[in-house]
Amino acid sequence: MLNTTLEHILMKKFKEGHLAGFYVLKPPFLIGNPDLFLETWITDLLSKFLGTHRGVSEKKAMESLSQGHPDILFLRKKDQKATYIWNKQENDFKDFLKFLYFRPFELPHKFIIFTQAHLIPKDISNKLLKSLEDIPEKTTLFFLLPAQKSLLPTISSRALEVTLPLPEETKRKIEQEATPEFFPSQDIGTWFENNVSWGPLEEATSQLQLPEELKGPLLHFFKEKEGENKIIEYLKKNPSFQDNLITCLVTWETRHLSHFRDKERALKELKWNLLSTRYRNPSSERLFSLLWAFQPAAMDLDKREKSHDHGHLKS
Repeated sequence: MLNTTLEHILMKKFKEGHLAGFYVLKPPFLIGNPDLFLETWITDLLSKFLGTHRGVSEKKAMESLSQGHPDILFLRKKDQKATYIWNKQENDFKDFLKFLYFRPFELPHKFIIFTQAHLIPKDISNKLLKSLEDIPEKTTLFFLLPAQKSLLPTISSRALEVTLPLPEETKRKIEQEATPEFFPSQDIGTWFENNVSWGPLEEATSQLQLPEELKGPLLHFFKEKEGENKIIEYLKKNPSFQDNLITCLVTWETRHLSHFRDKERALKELKWNLLSTRYRNPSSERLFSLLWAFQPAAMDLDKREKSHDHGHLKS
Protein backbone atom coordinates (compact mmCIF):
# COMPACT_ATOMS: atom_id res chain seq x y z
CA MET A 1 0.00 0.00 0.00
CA LEU A 2 2.90 2.37 0.64
CA ASN A 3 4.24 4.53 -2.15
CA THR A 4 7.78 3.31 -2.83
CA THR A 5 9.42 6.75 -3.01
CA LEU A 6 7.78 8.08 0.15
CA GLU A 7 8.48 4.80 1.96
CA HIS A 8 12.18 4.97 1.09
CA ILE A 9 12.45 8.59 2.24
CA LEU A 10 10.83 7.91 5.61
CA MET A 11 12.71 4.65 6.09
CA LYS A 12 16.01 6.44 5.42
CA LYS A 13 15.13 9.15 7.93
CA PHE A 14 14.11 6.47 10.48
CA LYS A 15 17.41 4.63 10.12
CA GLU A 16 19.40 7.87 10.36
CA GLY A 17 17.35 9.20 13.28
CA HIS A 18 16.25 12.24 11.28
CA LEU A 19 12.45 11.89 11.34
CA ALA A 20 10.61 15.15 11.98
CA GLY A 21 8.81 15.57 15.27
CA PHE A 22 5.35 16.27 13.82
CA TYR A 23 3.66 15.16 10.60
CA VAL A 24 0.11 15.72 9.37
CA LEU A 25 -0.91 12.95 6.98
CA LYS A 26 -3.74 13.51 4.51
CA PRO A 27 -5.19 10.88 2.14
CA PRO A 28 -5.25 11.26 -1.62
CA PHE A 29 -8.47 12.16 -3.36
CA LEU A 30 -10.73 9.39 -4.66
CA ILE A 31 -10.42 7.36 -1.43
CA GLY A 32 -13.78 6.12 -0.23
CA ASN A 33 -12.85 5.68 3.44
CA PRO A 34 -10.07 8.15 4.28
CA ASP A 35 -9.93 7.23 7.98
CA LEU A 36 -9.37 3.55 7.22
CA PHE A 37 -6.87 4.39 4.47
CA LEU A 38 -4.80 6.57 6.80
CA GLU A 39 -4.77 4.05 9.64
CA THR A 40 -3.82 1.24 7.27
CA TRP A 41 -1.07 3.35 5.73
CA ILE A 42 0.54 4.36 9.02
CA THR A 43 0.27 0.79 10.37
CA ASP A 44 2.06 -0.50 7.26
CA LEU A 45 4.79 2.10 7.73
CA LEU A 46 5.30 1.32 11.42
CA SER A 47 5.43 -2.42 10.73
CA LYS A 48 8.22 -1.77 8.21
CA PHE A 49 10.10 0.28 10.81
CA LEU A 50 9.68 -2.49 13.39
CA GLY A 51 10.60 -5.26 10.93
CA THR A 52 13.73 -3.39 9.83
CA HIS A 53 14.80 -2.80 13.44
CA ARG A 54 14.27 -6.43 14.45
CA GLY A 55 15.48 -7.94 11.20
CA VAL A 56 12.22 -9.88 10.71
CA SER A 57 9.66 -10.02 7.92
CA GLU A 58 7.02 -7.36 7.60
CA LYS A 59 4.37 -10.02 8.29
CA LYS A 60 5.91 -10.94 11.64
CA ALA A 61 6.34 -7.30 12.50
CA MET A 62 2.69 -6.64 11.65
CA GLU A 63 1.56 -9.51 13.88
CA SER A 64 3.65 -8.14 16.73
CA LEU A 65 2.37 -4.62 16.16
CA SER A 66 -1.26 -5.79 16.25
CA GLN A 67 -0.69 -6.88 19.85
CA GLY A 68 0.59 -3.44 20.83
CA HIS A 69 4.08 -2.04 21.23
CA PRO A 70 5.51 0.01 24.13
CA ASP A 71 7.01 2.59 21.76
CA ILE A 72 3.85 3.16 19.71
CA LEU A 73 0.67 4.86 20.95
CA PHE A 74 -2.57 5.20 18.98
CA LEU A 75 -5.00 7.84 20.25
CA ARG A 76 -8.68 7.50 19.36
CA LYS A 77 -11.76 9.31 20.52
CA LYS A 78 -14.36 7.25 22.35
CA ASP A 79 -16.77 5.56 19.95
CA GLN A 80 -19.86 7.03 21.61
CA LYS A 81 -18.49 10.58 21.50
CA ALA A 82 -18.54 12.98 18.56
CA THR A 83 -15.15 14.56 19.38
CA TYR A 84 -12.12 14.13 21.57
CA ILE A 85 -12.69 15.13 25.21
CA TRP A 86 -10.50 16.86 27.79
CA ASN A 87 -12.25 17.95 30.96
CA LYS A 88 -12.30 17.15 34.68
CA GLN A 89 -14.44 14.05 34.20
CA GLU A 90 -12.91 12.63 31.03
CA ASN A 91 -9.57 13.09 29.30
CA ASP A 92 -8.67 11.31 26.07
CA PHE A 93 -5.12 12.71 26.32
CA LYS A 94 -3.96 11.27 29.64
CA ASP A 95 -1.96 8.49 27.97
CA PHE A 96 -0.50 10.94 25.47
CA LEU A 97 0.77 13.34 28.15
CA LYS A 98 2.44 10.49 30.04
CA PHE A 99 3.77 8.66 26.97
CA LEU A 100 5.24 11.84 25.48
CA TYR A 101 8.06 11.96 28.02
CA PHE A 102 8.88 8.23 28.27
CA ARG A 103 12.15 7.07 26.76
CA PRO A 104 11.93 4.60 23.86
CA PHE A 105 11.81 1.01 25.13
CA GLU A 106 12.92 -0.99 22.08
CA LEU A 107 12.87 1.17 18.98
CA PRO A 108 15.24 4.11 18.57
CA HIS A 109 12.16 6.30 18.24
CA LYS A 110 8.68 6.68 19.81
CA PHE A 111 5.54 7.21 17.70
CA ILE A 112 2.22 8.77 18.67
CA ILE A 113 -0.66 8.59 16.21
CA PHE A 114 -3.74 10.79 16.54
CA THR A 115 -6.55 9.22 14.49
CA GLN A 116 -9.30 11.51 13.15
CA ALA A 117 -7.33 14.54 14.23
CA HIS A 118 -9.98 16.88 12.80
CA LEU A 119 -12.21 15.85 15.71
CA ILE A 120 -9.95 17.55 18.25
CA PRO A 121 -11.97 20.65 19.29
CA LYS A 122 -10.47 24.12 19.16
CA ASP A 123 -10.18 24.51 22.94
CA ILE A 124 -8.33 21.20 23.24
CA SER A 125 -6.07 22.09 20.31
CA ASN A 126 -5.02 25.18 22.21
CA LYS A 127 -4.22 23.05 25.25
CA LEU A 128 -1.97 20.87 23.08
CA LEU A 129 0.08 23.77 21.70
CA LYS A 130 2.71 23.65 24.42
CA SER A 131 3.28 19.91 23.93
CA LEU A 132 3.51 20.37 20.16
CA GLU A 133 6.05 23.15 20.54
CA ASP A 134 8.35 21.06 22.72
CA ILE A 135 8.19 17.55 21.30
CA PRO A 136 10.93 15.48 23.00
CA GLU A 137 13.80 14.08 21.00
CA LYS A 138 13.31 10.65 19.43
CA THR A 139 9.55 11.21 19.33
CA THR A 140 7.36 11.64 16.26
CA LEU A 141 3.67 12.59 16.20
CA PHE A 142 1.38 11.73 13.29
CA PHE A 143 -1.94 13.53 12.97
CA LEU A 144 -4.22 11.59 10.58
CA LEU A 145 -6.39 14.14 8.83
CA PRO A 146 -9.10 13.16 6.31
CA ALA A 147 -9.18 15.14 3.06
CA GLN A 148 -11.15 18.43 3.07
CA LYS A 149 -10.73 18.74 6.84
CA SER A 150 -8.51 21.27 8.53
CA LEU A 151 -6.63 21.96 11.75
CA LEU A 152 -6.07 25.24 13.54
CA PRO A 153 -3.36 27.26 11.77
CA THR A 154 -1.41 27.31 15.05
CA ILE A 155 -1.36 23.49 14.92
CA SER A 156 -0.73 22.94 11.20
CA SER A 157 2.06 25.53 11.11
CA ARG A 158 4.10 23.34 13.48
CA ALA A 159 3.87 20.22 11.30
CA LEU A 160 5.09 18.85 8.00
CA GLU A 161 1.96 18.18 5.95
CA VAL A 162 2.10 15.20 3.59
CA THR A 163 -0.68 14.24 1.17
CA LEU A 164 -0.26 10.54 0.58
CA PRO A 165 -0.20 9.25 -3.00
CA LEU A 166 -2.62 6.70 -4.35
CA PRO A 167 -1.27 3.13 -4.33
CA GLU A 168 -0.57 1.85 -7.82
CA GLU A 169 -3.14 -0.93 -7.57
CA THR A 170 -5.78 1.61 -6.54
CA LYS A 171 -4.82 3.86 -9.46
CA ARG A 172 -5.31 0.99 -11.89
CA LYS A 173 -8.65 0.08 -10.35
CA ILE A 174 -9.90 3.67 -10.45
CA GLU A 175 -8.82 4.06 -14.07
CA GLN A 176 -10.77 0.95 -14.98
CA GLU A 177 -13.87 1.93 -13.01
CA ALA A 178 -13.75 5.59 -13.96
CA THR A 179 -14.31 4.97 -17.66
CA PRO A 180 -17.67 6.64 -18.13
CA GLU A 181 -20.62 4.67 -19.41
CA PHE A 182 -22.28 6.57 -22.23
CA PHE A 183 -25.97 6.42 -23.07
CA PRO A 184 -26.30 7.42 -26.72
CA SER A 185 -29.71 5.77 -27.17
CA GLN A 186 -31.44 7.00 -24.00
CA ASP A 187 -33.38 10.21 -23.61
CA ILE A 188 -32.97 12.19 -20.42
CA GLY A 189 -36.27 10.99 -18.93
CA THR A 190 -35.37 7.31 -19.39
CA TRP A 191 -31.92 7.90 -17.91
CA PHE A 192 -33.34 9.67 -14.85
CA GLU A 193 -35.93 6.95 -14.30
CA ASN A 194 -33.34 4.15 -14.47
CA ASN A 195 -30.29 5.73 -12.82
CA VAL A 196 -31.56 8.05 -10.11
CA SER A 197 -32.41 6.70 -6.67
CA TRP A 198 -35.91 7.96 -5.84
CA GLY A 199 -36.90 8.22 -2.19
CA PRO A 200 -35.57 9.54 1.13
CA LEU A 201 -32.12 11.06 0.75
CA GLU A 202 -29.42 9.04 2.49
CA GLU A 203 -25.99 10.51 3.11
CA ALA A 204 -24.07 7.23 2.72
CA THR A 205 -25.47 6.30 -0.69
CA SER A 206 -24.98 7.60 -4.22
CA GLN A 207 -25.33 11.31 -4.89
CA LEU A 208 -27.76 10.49 -7.71
CA GLN A 209 -30.73 10.77 -5.36
CA LEU A 210 -33.95 12.75 -5.61
CA PRO A 211 -37.13 12.74 -3.51
CA GLU A 212 -40.03 10.62 -4.75
CA GLU A 213 -42.22 13.72 -4.99
CA LEU A 214 -40.07 15.04 -7.85
CA LYS A 215 -40.17 11.89 -9.95
CA GLY A 216 -43.56 12.46 -11.60
CA PRO A 217 -43.09 16.16 -12.39
CA LEU A 218 -39.54 15.67 -13.70
CA LEU A 219 -40.33 12.71 -15.94
CA HIS A 220 -43.40 14.55 -17.27
CA PHE A 221 -41.30 17.63 -18.01
CA PHE A 222 -38.63 15.61 -19.81
CA LYS A 223 -41.23 13.79 -21.92
CA GLU A 224 -43.83 16.49 -22.61
CA LYS A 225 -41.58 19.58 -22.45
CA GLU A 226 -43.99 21.30 -20.07
CA GLY A 227 -44.83 21.47 -16.38
CA GLU A 228 -41.59 22.98 -15.14
CA ASN A 229 -43.49 25.21 -12.72
CA LYS A 230 -44.35 22.24 -10.48
CA ILE A 231 -40.66 21.34 -10.25
CA ILE A 232 -39.66 24.93 -9.54
CA GLU A 233 -42.29 25.39 -6.82
CA TYR A 234 -41.23 22.15 -5.12
CA LEU A 235 -37.57 23.13 -5.15
CA LYS A 236 -38.35 26.62 -3.86
CA LYS A 237 -40.03 25.01 -0.84
CA ASN A 238 -37.27 22.41 -0.50
CA PRO A 239 -34.05 24.23 -1.51
CA SER A 240 -31.79 21.55 -0.04
CA PHE A 241 -32.68 19.28 -2.98
CA GLN A 242 -31.49 21.73 -5.64
CA ASP A 243 -27.86 20.56 -5.43
CA ASN A 244 -28.99 16.95 -5.87
CA LEU A 245 -30.87 17.85 -9.03
CA ILE A 246 -27.85 19.72 -10.39
CA THR A 247 -25.64 16.69 -9.67
CA CYS A 248 -28.06 14.45 -11.59
CA LEU A 249 -28.28 16.85 -14.53
CA VAL A 250 -24.49 17.21 -14.75
CA THR A 251 -24.05 13.42 -14.60
CA TRP A 252 -26.55 12.98 -17.41
CA GLU A 253 -24.88 15.62 -19.56
CA THR A 254 -21.41 14.14 -19.11
CA ARG A 255 -22.55 10.57 -19.71
CA HIS A 256 -24.54 10.86 -22.91
CA LEU A 257 -23.43 11.62 -26.44
CA SER A 258 -24.52 15.03 -27.67
CA HIS A 259 -23.31 17.96 -29.72
CA PHE A 260 -20.57 20.12 -28.26
CA ARG A 261 -22.83 23.20 -28.46
CA ASP A 262 -25.40 21.50 -26.24
CA LYS A 263 -22.79 20.67 -23.62
CA GLU A 264 -21.37 24.18 -23.86
CA ARG A 265 -24.83 25.67 -23.27
CA ALA A 266 -25.37 23.46 -20.24
CA LEU A 267 -21.99 24.48 -18.82
CA LYS A 268 -22.79 28.18 -19.27
CA GLU A 269 -26.10 27.74 -17.47
CA LEU A 270 -24.35 25.98 -14.61
CA LYS A 271 -21.87 28.82 -14.25
CA TRP A 272 -24.65 31.37 -14.38
CA ASN A 273 -26.62 29.40 -11.78
CA LEU A 274 -23.69 29.52 -9.35
CA LEU A 275 -23.13 33.23 -9.98
CA SER A 276 -26.79 34.15 -9.63
CA THR A 277 -26.97 32.19 -6.37
CA ARG A 278 -24.16 34.34 -5.02
CA TYR A 279 -26.07 37.50 -6.02
CA ARG A 280 -29.34 36.14 -4.61
CA ASN A 281 -31.30 36.17 -7.86
CA PRO A 282 -34.78 34.65 -7.51
CA SER A 283 -34.59 30.87 -7.49
CA SER A 284 -37.43 30.60 -10.03
CA GLU A 285 -35.29 32.37 -12.64
CA ARG A 286 -32.26 30.19 -11.97
CA LEU A 287 -34.21 26.93 -12.02
CA PHE A 288 -36.21 27.77 -15.15
CA SER A 289 -33.06 28.41 -17.19
CA LEU A 290 -31.28 25.42 -15.73
CA LEU A 291 -34.04 22.92 -16.46
CA TRP A 292 -34.40 23.98 -20.09
CA ALA A 293 -30.66 24.11 -20.67
CA PHE A 294 -30.43 20.34 -20.32
CA GLN A 295 -32.83 19.55 -23.14
CA PRO A 296 -31.98 22.23 -25.68
CA ALA A 297 -32.98 20.11 -28.67
CA ALA A 298 -36.61 20.36 -27.56
CA MET A 299 -36.48 24.04 -26.66
CA ASP A 300 -38.26 26.32 -29.11
CA LEU A 301 -37.07 29.84 -29.78
CA ASP A 302 -39.63 31.52 -27.52
CA LYS A 303 -38.61 29.30 -24.60
CA ARG A 304 -34.92 30.00 -25.22
CA GLU A 305 -35.46 33.77 -25.32
CA LYS A 306 -37.68 33.65 -22.26
CA SER A 307 -35.14 31.70 -20.24
CA HIS A 308 -32.38 34.14 -21.11
CA ASP A 309 -34.53 37.25 -20.55
CA HIS A 310 -35.69 35.86 -17.22
CA GLY A 311 -32.51 35.95 -15.29
CA HIS A 312 -29.11 36.27 -16.88
CA LEU A 313 -26.92 38.72 -15.00
CA LYS A 314 -25.92 41.84 -16.84
CA SER A 315 -22.24 42.42 -17.05
